[in-house]
Amino acid sequence: MSTGKIVSILLFMIGILLIIGGGLYNPYAETMVLPPGGVKGIGFHMDAGETHVFEVNADHMVTVYVMDNQSFEKALVNGNFTDSLYVQTAAHLSFSFTAPKDGVYYIVIANFNSPGFVTATLTYGYGEFWALIITGAIVCGVAILILVYDIQNSKYTPPTLDSQCPYCGAKVSSSWNYCPVCRTPLRKEVKL
Repeated sequence: MSTGKIVSILLFMIGILLIIGGGLYNPYAETMVLPPGGVKGIGFHMDAGETHVFEVNADHMVTVYVMDNQSFEKALVNGNFTDSLYVQTAAHLSFSFTAPKDGVYYIVIANFNSPGFVTATLTYGYGEFWALIITGAIVCGVAILILVYDIQNSKYTPPTLDSQCPYCGAKVSSSWNYCPVCRTPLRKEVKL
């Protein structure tokens, strides 16, 4: 296999990984069952300015909070959720959150609205998908161009048939040592 084909295959695989990493694959999903009054907090680290896209799907209304680490600890101690950075009540919602500073943030899902158990699923991923997807597509395109170029430049060119075999009369190349038809030596220095 030529170097061009190897490079194009590697670039294509890198491009596909960039596209997948860019958002076609959702890296996180968790399903939870909340009793009446139950709360589930899921923490993760975010850098300042980093955006995550969240989706919550539940079989009944739930309240979703986004809190920084300090607010979450206070809520665990006194049950007060008023210091939240985001609050929304719905059975199905989708939203994005951008971290105001580096730190640990919590998505808190609470069953404060239903007298029975509620099943909820939280999925999230990064909000900046398109830069990786576009980069991956460009890398895949470059890989395909390298492969096409390599194939075009590696096409077999047959030797020029510029002579004739003295024994059988077949057309042969002056660079050959033997006739491909009758196997007669074409040069005096070549012996059978």
